[in-house]
Amino acid sequence: MELGSRRSEEEITVQTNARIRDLTRAPVRTLTCHPAFAGLTLPKSMRQTILVADDDENDRFFIKREFAKLAPPPELRFVCDGEKALNYLKGDGEFSDRDNYPTPSVIFLDLKMPRLNGFEVLQWIRQHEPIRRIPVVVLSSSSTQEDIDKAYGLGANAYLVKPADVSEFQKLFRTTGEFFLEHAETPSLPQPV
Repeated sequence: MELGSRRSEEEITVQTNARIRDLTRAPVRTLTCHPAFAGLTLPKSMRQTILVADDDENDRFFIKREFAKLAPPPELRFVCDGEKALNYLKGDGEFSDRDNYPTPSVIFLDLKMPRLNGFEVLQWIRQHEPIRRIPVVVLSSSSTQEDIDKAYGLGANAYLVKPADVSEFQKLFRTTGEFFLEHAETPSLPQPV
Protein backbone atom coordinates (compact mmCIF):
# COMPACT_ATOMS: atom_id res chain seq x y z
CA MET A 1 0.00 0.00 0.00
CA GLU A 2 1.39 3.39 -0.97
CA LEU A 3 1.72 6.22 1.48
CA GLY A 4 -1.09 8.67 1.11
CA SER A 5 -3.49 6.00 -0.17
CA ARG A 6 -4.63 5.00 3.30
CA ARG A 7 -8.35 5.04 3.63
CA SER A 8 -9.96 6.65 6.60
CA GLU A 9 -11.84 4.58 9.14
CA GLU A 10 -15.03 6.29 7.99
CA GLU A 11 -14.47 5.24 4.36
CA ILE A 12 -13.85 1.65 5.42
CA THR A 13 -17.00 1.65 7.56
CA VAL A 14 -19.12 3.01 4.69
CA GLN A 15 -17.75 0.36 2.29
CA THR A 16 -18.25 -2.41 4.85
CA ASN A 17 -21.85 -1.37 5.48
CA ALA A 18 -22.48 -1.31 1.72
CA ARG A 19 -21.04 -4.82 1.39
CA ILE A 20 -23.26 -6.07 4.24
CA ARG A 21 -26.31 -4.57 2.48
CA ASP A 22 -25.26 -6.40 -0.72
CA LEU A 23 -24.84 -9.68 1.14
CA THR A 24 -28.31 -9.44 2.67
CA ARG A 25 -29.68 -9.55 -0.87
CA ALA A 26 -27.72 -12.75 -1.61
CA PRO A 27 -29.12 -16.28 -1.36
CA VAL A 28 -29.85 -17.51 2.14
CA ARG A 29 -26.94 -19.99 2.09
CA THR A 30 -24.48 -17.09 1.93
CA LEU A 31 -25.99 -15.53 5.04
CA THR A 32 -26.19 -18.60 7.22
CA CYS A 33 -22.46 -19.31 7.05
CA HIS A 34 -21.20 -15.80 7.73
CA PRO A 35 -20.64 -14.91 11.41
CA ALA A 36 -21.48 -11.26 10.78
CA PHE A 37 -25.11 -12.31 10.33
CA ALA A 38 -25.53 -14.23 13.58
CA GLY A 39 -28.89 -13.32 15.08
CA LEU A 40 -30.03 -11.46 11.96
CA THR A 41 -33.72 -11.91 11.20
CA LEU A 42 -34.24 -12.29 7.48
CA PRO A 43 -37.35 -11.08 5.72
CA LYS A 44 -39.87 -13.83 5.03
CA SER A 45 -39.24 -13.52 1.28
CA MET A 46 -35.61 -14.59 1.74
CA ARG A 47 -36.33 -17.71 3.77
CA GLN A 48 -36.74 -21.10 2.19
CA THR A 49 -40.06 -22.87 2.58
CA ILE A 50 -40.28 -26.53 3.49
CA LEU A 51 -43.48 -28.50 3.04
CA VAL A 52 -43.82 -31.37 5.52
CA ALA A 53 -46.54 -33.90 4.71
CA ASP A 54 -46.86 -36.12 7.78
CA ASP A 55 -49.92 -37.22 9.73
CA ASP A 56 -48.05 -37.97 12.98
CA GLU A 57 -48.41 -35.08 15.42
CA ASN A 58 -45.33 -36.11 17.42
CA ASP A 59 -43.16 -36.23 14.31
CA ARG A 60 -44.38 -32.77 13.26
CA PHE A 61 -43.52 -31.42 16.72
CA PHE A 62 -39.92 -32.70 16.59
CA ILE A 63 -39.43 -31.64 12.98
CA LYS A 64 -40.63 -28.12 13.82
CA ARG A 65 -38.37 -27.95 16.88
CA GLU A 66 -35.25 -29.07 15.00
CA PHE A 67 -35.77 -26.80 12.01
CA ALA A 68 -36.33 -23.84 14.34
CA LYS A 69 -32.71 -24.28 15.48
CA LEU A 70 -31.36 -23.58 12.00
CA ALA A 71 -30.14 -20.11 11.18
CA PRO A 72 -32.16 -18.68 9.63
CA PRO A 73 -35.06 -21.01 10.36
CA PRO A 74 -37.02 -21.99 7.27
CA GLU A 75 -40.68 -21.27 6.76
CA LEU A 76 -42.37 -24.58 7.60
CA ARG A 77 -45.74 -25.56 6.20
CA PHE A 78 -47.43 -28.74 7.45
CA VAL A 79 -50.16 -30.86 5.91
CA CYS A 80 -51.50 -34.03 7.50
CA ASP A 81 -52.57 -36.11 4.50
CA GLY A 82 -51.71 -36.74 0.87
CA GLU A 83 -54.72 -34.93 -0.52
CA LYS A 84 -53.81 -31.73 1.35
CA ALA A 85 -50.23 -32.09 0.09
CA LEU A 86 -51.47 -32.05 -3.51
CA ASN A 87 -53.81 -29.12 -2.80
CA TYR A 88 -50.88 -27.20 -1.30
CA LEU A 89 -48.63 -27.92 -4.29
CA LYS A 90 -51.37 -26.96 -6.78
CA GLY A 91 -52.27 -23.84 -4.79
CA ASP A 92 -55.90 -25.00 -4.51
CA GLY A 93 -58.52 -24.07 -1.93
CA GLU A 94 -57.13 -22.92 1.41
CA PHE A 95 -53.61 -22.88 -0.12
CA SER A 96 -54.38 -20.47 -2.97
CA ASP A 97 -52.65 -17.51 -1.27
CA ARG A 98 -49.04 -18.02 -2.43
CA ASP A 99 -47.82 -15.25 -0.11
CA ASN A 100 -48.80 -17.42 2.86
CA TYR A 101 -48.32 -20.81 1.15
CA PRO A 102 -45.33 -20.36 -1.19
CA THR A 103 -44.02 -23.10 -3.44
CA PRO A 104 -41.66 -25.14 -1.26
CA SER A 105 -37.96 -25.47 -1.97
CA VAL A 106 -37.91 -28.94 -0.34
CA ILE A 107 -40.67 -31.46 0.49
CA PHE A 108 -40.54 -33.96 3.36
CA LEU A 109 -43.05 -36.68 2.58
CA ASP A 110 -44.31 -39.41 4.90
CA LEU A 111 -45.30 -42.62 3.12
CA LYS A 112 -48.14 -43.79 5.32
CA MET A 113 -50.74 -41.02 5.29
CA PRO A 114 -54.52 -40.97 4.96
CA ARG A 115 -56.40 -40.20 1.73
CA LEU A 116 -53.36 -40.45 -0.57
CA ASN A 117 -50.20 -42.18 0.56
CA GLY A 118 -46.71 -40.82 0.03
CA PHE A 119 -46.07 -42.99 -3.03
CA GLU A 120 -49.15 -41.56 -4.76
CA VAL A 121 -48.13 -37.99 -3.86
CA LEU A 122 -44.56 -38.57 -5.06
CA GLN A 123 -45.79 -40.03 -8.34
CA TRP A 124 -48.04 -36.98 -8.88
CA ILE A 125 -45.18 -34.57 -8.06
CA ARG A 126 -42.84 -36.19 -10.60
CA GLN A 127 -45.48 -35.93 -13.33
CA HIS A 128 -46.08 -32.18 -12.98
CA GLU A 129 -43.68 -29.53 -14.22
CA PRO A 130 -42.16 -27.42 -12.62
CA ILE A 131 -43.03 -28.97 -9.24
CA ARG A 132 -41.31 -32.18 -10.33
CA ARG A 133 -37.93 -30.47 -9.85
CA ILE A 134 -38.47 -29.86 -6.11
CA PRO A 135 -36.29 -32.18 -3.98
CA VAL A 136 -38.43 -34.73 -2.13
CA VAL A 137 -37.20 -36.47 1.00
CA VAL A 138 -39.28 -39.52 1.87
CA LEU A 139 -39.85 -40.19 5.56
CA SER A 140 -40.97 -43.59 6.73
CA SER A 141 -40.92 -45.95 9.64
CA SER A 142 -40.51 -48.70 7.03
CA SER A 143 -37.03 -49.94 6.28
CA THR A 144 -38.16 -52.61 3.83
CA GLN A 145 -36.11 -52.68 0.65
CA GLU A 146 -39.31 -52.86 -1.39
CA ASP A 147 -40.49 -49.45 -0.04
CA ILE A 148 -37.03 -47.91 -0.46
CA ASP A 149 -36.74 -49.14 -4.06
CA LYS A 150 -40.27 -48.00 -4.90
CA ALA A 151 -39.65 -44.50 -3.48
CA TYR A 152 -36.42 -44.07 -5.44
CA GLY A 153 -38.07 -45.54 -8.51
CA LEU A 154 -40.77 -42.86 -8.28
CA GLY A 155 -38.13 -40.11 -8.03
CA ALA A 156 -37.37 -39.56 -4.34
CA ASN A 157 -34.15 -37.62 -3.75
CA ALA A 158 -33.59 -39.29 -0.37
CA TYR A 159 -35.23 -41.92 1.82
CA LEU A 160 -35.01 -41.53 5.59
CA VAL A 161 -36.13 -44.16 8.06
CA LYS A 162 -37.66 -42.48 11.10
CA PRO A 163 -35.68 -43.58 14.16
CA ALA A 164 -37.64 -44.77 17.20
CA ASP A 165 -35.23 -42.94 19.52
CA VAL A 166 -36.10 -39.25 20.04
CA SER A 167 -32.48 -38.04 20.13
CA GLU A 168 -31.72 -39.91 16.89
CA PHE A 169 -34.86 -38.44 15.31
CA GLN A 170 -33.71 -34.93 16.29
CA LYS A 171 -30.20 -35.54 14.98
CA LEU A 172 -31.57 -36.88 11.68
CA PHE A 173 -33.67 -33.76 11.07
CA ARG A 174 -30.99 -31.35 12.22
CA THR A 175 -28.43 -32.78 9.78
CA THR A 176 -30.93 -33.21 6.94
CA GLY A 177 -32.21 -29.66 7.41
CA GLU A 178 -28.68 -28.27 7.43
CA PHE A 179 -27.84 -30.19 4.27
CA PHE A 180 -30.86 -29.09 2.23
CA LEU A 181 -31.00 -25.51 3.51
CA GLU A 182 -27.35 -24.59 3.85
CA HIS A 183 -25.44 -26.77 1.40
CA ALA A 184 -27.60 -28.23 -1.37
CA GLU A 185 -28.47 -26.08 -4.35
CA THR A 186 -32.11 -26.27 -5.39
CA PRO A 187 -33.60 -25.71 -8.84
CA SER A 188 -35.26 -22.44 -9.73
CA LEU A 189 -39.03 -22.49 -9.61
CA PRO A 190 -41.53 -20.04 -11.07
CA GLN A 191 -42.39 -17.08 -8.89
CA PRO A 192 -46.02 -16.50 -7.92
CA VAL A 193 -47.93 -14.19 -10.23
